[in-house]
Amino acid sequence: MIGFDKVLHFIAGFLIYSITHAIGIYINIVLSPIIIMLFVLLMGITKEIFDKFTHGDVEVADVMATVIGGFSGLVVLTYF
Repeated sequence: MIGFDKVLHFIAGFLIYSITHAIGIYINIVLSPIIIMLFVLLMGITKEIFDKFTHGDVEVADVMATVIGGFSGLVVLTYF
């Protein structure tokens, strides 16, 4: 079973991708999906570093859930 924390990371990744994509459109610059996905990855890693210093649970699976959420945002915004 997938934990609620992973669901939150997935949603965060989806939102980070979607909002970054929307900002790119709004300010009239073309952001490559690769650049946005790297930003999603960076945000996931940053969150885990924050957890390390605030005594939270640090898990690679959290970063993976964030990136999968970002990839889902890419698919939805590209094909739907």
